[in-house]
Amino acid sequence: MKLILSFIALISTGIIYGQDGELDFTFSEDGVYSIDYSGTRESGKAVAIRPDGKILIAGVQNDSAIFLLQLNADGSNDATFGTDGLLFLDDYVFVYNGTGPKFLSMKLQTDNKILIAGSISHPDNWGVMGLFRLLPNGSPDFTFGEFGNPVGIDLGLDQGYEMQPRDFAVQSDGKIVVAANYSAYSATAAWDRPFVKRYNTDGTLDLTLNGTGYILGNEGEKAAGIAVQSDGKILVSNGQTRLFRYNADGSIDLTFSSDGMVNISYSSYDQAIFVQLDGKILIGFEYGGYYIYKYTADGDLDTEFSETGKISVGIETNLRSHPMAIAPDGKIIVAGYESGFEDDSTPKLARVNKYGELDFTFNDD
Repeated sequence: MKLILSFIALISTGIIYGQDGELDFTFSEDGVYSIDYSGTRESGKAVAIRPDGKILIAGVQNDSAIFLLQLNADGSNDATFGTDGLLFLDDYVFVYNGTGPKFLSMKLQTDNKILIAGSISHPDNWGVMGLFRLLPNGSPDFTFGEFGNPVGIDLGLDQGYEMQPRDFAVQSDGKIVVAANYSAYSATAAWDRPFVKRYNTDGTLDLTLNGTGYILGNEGEKAAGIAVQSDGKILVSNGQTRLFRYNADGSIDLTFSSDGMVNISYSSYDQAIFVQLDGKILIGFEYGGYYIYKYTADGDLDTEFSETGKISVGIETNLRSHPMAIAPDGKIIVAGYESGFEDDSTPKLARVNKYGELDFTFNDD
């Protein structure tokens, strides 16, 4: 637990490491928080920072039980949350179905309610992709969704088809946009398609998106990352070689690179998308190493970023997640491993400045 949980916490907070890259010993006395239950395996999957500075971590125990862990800003357990900061979500189970990676993601709404999406099963939800909302204290929010006690949302189309979640985003108006892989396998056909679905703030399907509430991408492609611009336009990477942009109504945006898409050149499940305040777009992904591409709002590579609009960061990830974060000053932080694998390898952080250069003010190298 020590490696995985502490590692995902530091990539998302900026609290645990100081600006110069040294461990912050005001956090948990040595800069690292770890928990370890005898005979169990815990993995931290997602992290969010509360408005009061408390740190909320979503994780999985023994590849099945989903838990929330809340820490105070100094790294101590928050005794006001769950049992000494730990809360197991007994009504949901982390599951695996199909060939894609399992996934768990968490975001906080502006009202501090907790949204969780991932490879989740629930008694009232047959699918392997779930989206649910909790109150700030971790109890179910019964005002969200359709399935009663506790709530869950089936993100599939038909029973028998695989639905593998990859990412989700919350719009400025509170609507929730989810990206997944929608797959069908039979004796006569086998295909994958990116699948984007949008929900209103109460968990009901938003039919203003494409008239159906969802967008189906091209066969043979897979969804990987998603982001929503301030104007409501939706960016979706297909996990293969393209980044698409859709208008808020679900139609393809032909003002983006003239045909609504740009070529990324490499394929990866680990594609993270960020939209800067100036409208420029960053996409980070794993392909034997970690790459970052930067595009203008029109879909052209931004040559102010490393002259070519693309860089290679000297670490690998292979985390089946989105291990990139953007600091308020525009610097980019990437978490990974020296060998590209979690076991028997050295965790590493890299920081890149807004011009696409390694930031040598971060740990001197």
